[in-house]
Amino acid sequence: MKQQIIEDVNIMPQLDRACGLDMHKDKIVDFISGKNGSNQEFREFGTYTKPRYE
Repeated sequence: MKQQIIEDVNIMPQLDRACGLDMHKDKIVDFISGKNGSNQEFREFGTYTKPRYE
């Protein structure tokens, strides 16, 4: 059986920016980044109109 050689594949990003959301019971966290890691933003938001821990 002939062994197949797999070459490295360099996939170019198709989007200029990407984001992710992490939702919890008491907060939502977002992260936004440029395709090369630039312009990173990290924010947290409460899920209630008033924080419950005041």
